[in-house]
Amino acid sequence: MRLLIRKLVALSVGVLLVASACSGGGSSPAAPTAVPPTATTAPTATPVPTNTPVPTDTPEPVAISGDACVVGTWELSDMSTYMSSIIPATSGAAFTFVGQEGYVRYTFNPDGTVSFDANDFVVHFAIGISGVSLDLAVSIDGSGTATYAADAGTLTVSNSDADSLTFSATLGGEEMFSGASGELGSLFGVSEDAASAMLLYQCAGDTLTYTPPVDIDNVQAVVLTRVGP
Repeated sequence: MRLLIRKLVALSVGVLLVASACSGGGSSPAAPTAVPPTATTAPTATPVPTNTPVPTDTPEPVAISGDACVVGTWELSDMSTYMSSIIPATSGAAFTFVGQEGYVRYTFNPDGTVSFDANDFVVHFAIGISGVSLDLAVSIDGSGTATYAADAGTLTVSNSDADSLTFSATLGGEEMFSGASGELGSLFGVSEDAASAMLLYQCAGDTLTYTPPVDIDNVQAVVLTRVGP
């Protein structure tokens, strides 16, 4: 009986060992499932500071030489009344204004400088002599510069540089004057010797009038119209 019990126990132990081997009880435990790593957020780039603009210097205002009204560019728009007041006084002849061509411009700058630009400017008159009507043409061409001061109705022009200006006058096609600025320059307010010249003027809005310094009674003014700032 004891022998039978021992065989059953041994058989039971063998069955248990076989069962344990078949169930894998002796193998290594299964590896855990891998968890993917969390993606690392890329660092945000630090903005590059913008350059602070360097403040520009505010230009100093230019001092205006006297009357601010005269500053700007002016074009000679009517010379008829002026020429009509001086030619009879110098010639004693009767004549009629016919017209003008080309242009004369003055530019008065705030700093007290002035430029003069004549582009083939010609004034035409019909003049009667001994019952015959002749064409009188007074011309100016070229450019010049000077300094000026405008105050209380007096325009003082100094340091004239008018060497490039040319003047001429023809009567009936015959030349009377030509070339020398001293012969006709004073009629346009240009000093013969580059010394100071004083002209009477009036300025209002877009109209400027001035009277050249000629030694003639009852001289009328030259009329200019503003064409630029």
